[in-house]
Amino acid sequence: MDFLKPRDMVKTLMALFVLVFTFLIYLDTMAPTVSFWDCGEFIAVSHTLSVPHPPGSPLYLLLGRVISMLPIVGGAALDPVLNEPQFHNIAYRINLLSPLATAFANMFLFLIIVRLVAEWRGKIKDAADKWIAYGGALVGSLTIAFSDSHWFNAVEAEVYSMSIFFTAIVVWLILKWSEKVDEGGAGSRYILIISYMMGLAISVHMLNLLTIPFIALIMYMKLNPKENGVEMMVHMLAVITIMAIALLIGIEMALPASSMEYLRLSADDLSSKLMVLGVIFSVITGGGLWGLSQAFKDDRRLRFWKQVLLMGAAGASYLVIYLGIIKGMPKLANTMGSILNTDNAVSAIGATFTVSILILMTVIFFAPSIYRARATEIRLSIMALLMVLVGFTSYQTIFIRSSQNPNIDENDPETVSRAVSYLEREQYGSYPMFYRDRWGESPLNRNSATPGRVVKVNSTGKIGEVLAVNGDQVVVGLGGREINQRMNNLSVITNGYRSNSDFFWRYQINHMYIRYFKWQFWGREGDNSDISQLWAIPFLLGLAGMGHHFAKDSRRAFAVLALFMLTGFAILLYLNQDDPQPRERDYSYVGSFYAFAIWIGIGAAAILEKLKDWRKGTPAFFGSAIAIMLIAAPANMLRANYHTHDRSGNYVAWEYSYNLLNTCEPNAILFTNGDNDTFPLWYLQEVEGIRKDVRVVNLSLLNTPWYVKQLKHMEPKVPMSLSDEEIANLTLWRWEERQMTLPGPDPATSGDKPESASLENTPTGITWNLQPTISRQKNQQTGKLMGGLRVQDVMIFDIMRVNKWKRPIYFAVTVSPSNQIGLGDYLRMDGQAYQVMPYKVGLSIDVDVMYDKIIETYRYTNLDDPEVYYPPNVQRLLQNYRKGFLQLVYEYGLDGEENRAKALHVLHKMDELVPDETIPVTYMDLYLQIAQMYYQLEDDSSAYRYMDNAFENGRGNVPLMERIKVASIWNDLFNETEKSLEILLPLSMEAPMNAQLIYEIARAYVKDGNAIDGEEWVTRLASLAPMARETRTLQDMVAKLKADSTDS
Repeated sequence: MDFLKPRDMVKTLMALFVLVFTFLIYLDTMAPTVSFWDCGEFIAVSHTLSVPHPPGSPLYLLLGRVISMLPIVGGAALDPVLNEPQFHNIAYRINLLSPLATAFANMFLFLIIVRLVAEWRGKIKDAADKWIAYGGALVGSLTIAFSDSHWFNAVEAEVYSMSIFFTAIVVWLILKWSEKVDEGGAGSRYILIISYMMGLAISVHMLNLLTIPFIALIMYMKLNPKENGVEMMVHMLAVITIMAIALLIGIEMALPASSMEYLRLSADDLSSKLMVLGVIFSVITGGGLWGLSQAFKDDRRLRFWKQVLLMGAAGASYLVIYLGIIKGMPKLANTMGSILNTDNAVSAIGATFTVSILILMTVIFFAPSIYRARATEIRLSIMALLMVLVGFTSYQTIFIRSSQNPNIDENDPETVSRAVSYLEREQYGSYPMFYRDRWGESPLNRNSATPGRVVKVNSTGKIGEVLAVNGDQVVVGLGGREINQRMNNLSVITNGYRSNSDFFWRYQINHMYIRYFKWQFWGREGDNSDISQLWAIPFLLGLAGMGHHFAKDSRRAFAVLALFMLTGFAILLYLNQDDPQPRERDYSYVGSFYAFAIWIGIGAAAILEKLKDWRKGTPAFFGSAIAIMLIAAPANMLRANYHTHDRSGNYVAWEYSYNLLNTCEPNAILFTNGDNDTFPLWYLQEVEGIRKDVRVVNLSLLNTPWYVKQLKHMEPKVPMSLSDEEIANLTLWRWEERQMTLPGPDPATSGDKPESASLENTPTGITWNLQPTISRQKNQQTGKLMGGLRVQDVMIFDIMRVNKWKRPIYFAVTVSPSNQIGLGDYLRMDGQAYQVMPYKVGLSIDVDVMYDKIIETYRYTNLDDPEVYYPPNVQRLLQNYRKGFLQLVYEYGLDGEENRAKALHVLHKMDELVPDETIPVTYMDLYLQIAQMYYQLEDDSSAYRYMDNAFENGRGNVPLMERIKVASIWNDLFNETEKSLEILLPLSMEAPMNAQLIYEIARAYVKDGNAIDGEEWVTRLASLAPMARETRTLQDMVAKLKADSTDS
C-alpha cells in the first residue's frame, strides 16, 4: 500500500501506532470466553462451520474457522477459570477477530482524516503540515477507538466490528482513488478493489451498501472539480424533496381510498401496485426536476442535471447490488433449479453463480464490439459488478454446509426454496418502513394512576400528565395549568406517547439514536447520557470540525454528511423499531458514529491550524496542543469507559450456561426461551463438549417446521408423534380452554416426591387447565377463554405426551409462565431450571437436589469481585441465582434450631458468592425480604447492614412508595423510629399531599410517644383522609398520649 512507502514513514508509524495501541487495549479488555446474545452462536457455528441465523455472515464463519484451526505454538497465559492456556480456548481465538478488525478500522480512520485534511490544505510539505494533519487524525482515530459502542463491539465475537472494518477500508480506498485516478490505470484498480471489498462486506453485514452514496459523491467531485459543495447539497436536497412529494402524491393517486394501508405494506406486497405508482411518480418527478432546472442559469443547469444523474447512478448501483445480487440471486437460483429440475440449493445456486460470472466475463470480452467508444467504461463497470459477485460467492458455504446436516442448521437452507427464504430473512417477517401506530388508550385505574403518567381527558381529548392522585381525584397538568378530574374521565396512553409523531420523535429519534450518540461523545452513566463523564468535549470537537470542513471543503464535507446521515437516521427509518426492544441497539449506528469521528479529527486539525496562524508553530508548541486534546478527548474517554468495557474477568455467560446444563439430569429435555439461555449453551455443547446429552429446545424456534424436524431426527432425538408431513403443515390451533390430562409414570418411579407435595392426580396422571396463549377472549356462552395455541404450545404438549416421563423435562427459569402452558403447579425448582414433576409441587423443592446444585455444583467466578463490571441486564439475569438460594431458605423454614442454622448458612453463602455490593439486588421487595430473613434468624448485624444499604448500589432512585416501605420496616420490625423518620421527613417535602406518606410519619411519631409532633401530622392526615379508619385510630392514640401526659 502507498502509505507503507518510505516517504510516508511518519504517517505509517503513526497509523501503526493507532493500530497496535488500540489492539492492545482491546485485547486487554476482551471477553476471555463466550458472551451473551449472538456471540455463542457465532463462535459455535464458526468452529463447526454450521449454519447460523439468517442471513448467515459466511465470511465471518470462514475467518472464525481459520483462526480456530491455527496450530498452537509455544505457551500462553493460563486462564484462571477454564484451566487452560487462553489461546487454546476456541472462544478466545474467535473473539480475537473483533479487536483485530476494530483496530484496523481505527488505523484506516487515521488515514482517512489525513487524506481529507490534505484535500483542503494541499499536499503535506513541511513539519507544520504534518503536525496539523497527523495530530488531528490521531485525536480523531483514538476518540472513536474508545467510544462506547465501538469499544463494545471490539471485545466480543460479533459481526459488527468486521462490518465497520469493511466500511473503513472502502471509504479509505475511494479517497485513495481520488488521489491516484490521474495516474493511468491506478484508478481502475482501486474501483475493482472497492467492488471486491463490497462483495466480501455484504457476506458479513449489509452496512457497506450505505457507503455507495459517499463513493458516488467522491467520484463526482473528482470528475467535476469546480462544483460548489453547498450548491450541490441544496440541489440534491431539492431533488430529494421533489421525489418525496412525488412519492406521496403518487401513493394518494394510485390508492386514494387506502393510502395508509399502502404504507403498511411490506416490500413483497407492493409488486402488483408499483406499475401505476411508477408512472405517476415518473411524471411528477420529471416535471418537477425540469421546472427546477429551468430556474437555474445555463451554466448551472448542466451541473444540476449532472447531480441528478449522480443520484441516479448511486441509486442504480445500490439497486444492482441489493436487488440484483443480494435479493436477485436467490430468485435466479429458484429459476435455475426449475431449469435443472433440482431442489438442491448447492447445485442451483452454484449454477447461478457460474452462469452469472460467465455472462459478465463474456460482456467484458465483447465490450469493444458492443460499444467501442465506451468499451473501457463498460468493461470497468462489468468487472466491478463481477468483483462484487465473486465476493458474494462465499454464501455458497452456507448451503454446502447445510447439505451436510450439522447440529446447528438454522432454517435448514439446503433446498432452493429454503435457501431463498433464508436469504430473504423470512422467519423474521416484515414490517412497513413508513407506517407507525405505536400508541393506544386504556381506562385509568388506581394501579396506573401514578405521577408522570401520560393521560387523555376523555371529555375534551386533551393530553396531559398525572401530577398527583388523591383517591378518585386526579390532578392533571395540561400545558402549564392544572385541572382536577375524576379517574373515570381519564384514559392512560398505554405506551406513554401522545401521538404517532410523539412516538417517532421521543422514542425512535431521541431514545434510539440521539441517546446513543450522546453515549459516544457526551458521556454515559448507566443507560442515560451524562455530560459529567466526558464534558461533551468530543462532541464539541466534532461540531467544530463539521463547520470547518464545510467552510474549507464543502464538497467532501457534504459526502461525509451523507455517510453520517445514511448510517444513522436512514437506518433508524428503515428499522422502524418498536418500543420496547429486547436489548440496546446502539451497535446498529456505529457507522454513523465513525463518520462523526472524521469531523472530530478535522476539528482537532482546525484548532492546530488556527494555532499555527496565531503563533508560529514549534514542535514543542504543536506537541503540547496535541497532548492537551488527546487528554481532553480520547484519554478521558479511555478513563471513563475502561471499567464498563473491561470484560477480562467476566465469565457469566459461560458459567450461567454451565450451571443451567448441570441443573438437568442425564438425557434431559430443556426448554429455553431466547438467545441468552440458548446460544451460550450451544457453544458449551458443540465446542467444549459439555453435557451434550441434554437436548436444548428453544421455544422461539419451536414455532418453525424446520426446527421441529431437526429435533425429531437429529441426536439426541426429541420424542414426538407427528410425521414429517404433519410437521410441515404445523400452524396455529383454534383453542378453547379445557382440562388436559397426561398419564402418570410407573408408580415405582414416583417415590421421590417430598412429603409436602400433594398426592393429587398421582395414580392416574396430572391434570391442568390449558388456556389459549394468543388472541384470548371470553366465550359469553360458556364463560371460557377462546383463542389460539402457538405451534410451540402444541409441541410442548406432544413432546410430554409421547415422552411418558421416560426422560426428565425442564423449563429454564428464564422461560416466562406464559410459555409453560399452565404447568406451574407441577414445576419444581431445581436451581436454574424447573423440572416437570408427575404430581403437584406447589412451592416445595427437593432440598437435597437444590443444595447440591446451588452450593456444590454451580460456579460463581468473580461475582464477588468489584473490579469486574456487570451491566444492568446481566445483573437482572443473575437475580435468578438469588431466587434459588432464597427458595432453599424458605424450604428450611424458620422453625427449629437445626433448620434455622441451615437457612442462615444458605443466606451467608448467597452473600459470599453473589454479594449485593457487586451484583445488587435489583428488586426492592426481594431486598427487604432478605433483610427480614436475617432479622428473624437473629443475625442482627447482617439485617442492619441490608437495611442501612437499602438505597445504595443502584437503588438510590427507587419510587416513593418503596422508600415508604423501607421506612415502615425500620419502624415496625426493627423499632427504629428515628431511622424511619430520617427517610420519611425529606419525602414530605417532595410529596406533601401523599396520604400514605403522611400516615407513616404520624404513626412513627405516635409510636415513639411524641404527642406534639404526632398531633401535627395526624391533623395533616385528617385533612387528606378524614374518614379513613387509620386516621381515626391515630387520632385516638394521640388523644391517649396527651391524656397520659396530663395524668403524669
